[in-house]
Amino acid sequence: AAAEARRFAEPAGAAASGFPAAEPPSDALEAFRKAALQEARSVLSEKCHDLRGFCEQLRDKALSEALSEARGIMAQKCTELRAFADKIRDATLEEVRLAVASAGSERC
Repeated sequence: AAAEARRFAEPAGAAASGFPAAEPPSDALEAFRKAALQEARSVLSEKCHDLRGFCEQLRDKALSEALSEARGIMAQKCTELRAFADKIRDATLEEVRLAVASAGSERC
């Protein structure tokens, strides 16, 4: 009879599972839970800090590499522009030389 009374006093889930009803946590268990939660928060905070630092390093490296690449491209374009300017100068000088030679031959 006592077992029957206990069975009806237990929640349906506990009786169906065959396990006794859960008891409220003891003070020691609650202190352990709080300490574990605090430790988990501390570890998570540390990992987030590490991740932020790693992201900053990646960003700095990417910016450095992009700046280096941009400098290389700019140097290449400056070289190409200088070569183009030299060609224009040479063509202009050739045209002037031809014009002077032509003008000199017309005088004679």
